Parts: sequence; C-alpha cells; structure tokens
Amino acid sequence: MSNPPVILKPFEIDRRLADDDDGFYREQLCSRLNDDAAHFRRLMNTGLDADAFAQAERLNDALAAAVSVVRSRWQSCRLQHEGPDS
Repeated sequence: MSNPPVILKPFEIDRRLADDDDGFYREQLCSRLNDDAAHFRRLMNTGLDADAFAQAERLNDALAAAVSVVRSRWQSCRLQHEGPDS
C-alpha cells in the first residue's frame, strides 16, 4: 500500500457520499479500497503461513465488502436526493 491511510469517521464518509452527485468521491474511495484489497491478494500469493493467509483473506474480503457498501450507500443517497417520483 503506497498511500498513507486516510482515516475518516463513518459520518464524514456518509456526508461526503451524500454530497457526491457526480460519483467522483465514490470512485476515489472505491479505488483506494480496491488498491488495498489488491495488496492483500498479492500478499496471499507470497507463501504465507496458514494463520497469516487467513488474516489476509479476511482483510481482502472485508475490503471487497466495503466497496459494495460504499456503492450501495451512494446509490441510496441518490434516491433520497431524487425522491421516489423522480
């Protein structure tokens, strides 16, 4: 992981996703999460012992789930902004 970690509070992420009409922040965040997941996938291919492999696999899975949550939350925010009749 070449970039330093970016620590945002959950409510800050939610606010930024709600304000992200063009999806730019969503894509930035998903790209960062995917890059971090790729790091753990590469790590899993280096011959880790069973415990380290299991930990890397769980982290990879958690990051993939986070991408899904970010995309789902962004879509939900768009529906809230547009309203049910839009």
